[in-house]
Amino acid sequence: VFGNPDIAGGCIWQLNDNRTYHRNSRAQAGKLWAGFSAAGIFDRYRRPKKSAEVVKRLFAGQAPV
Repeated sequence: VFGNPDIAGGCIWQLNDNRTYHRNSRAQAGKLWAGFSAAGIFDRYRRPKKSAEVVKRLFAGQAPV
């Protein structure tokens, strides 16, 4: 994405984990049993996950480790 001249930009779709509208739904893939989505790069208390460092390095123009 960062090396492709045909792409003008991008965004992080979900910054932090949060509650979902589907509370206690075990049937949906990617949803925790307590009604939380764990798709963010920060947890629900805004603590960085491992992916936060990768995103930081990518946007700083460095190769992720």
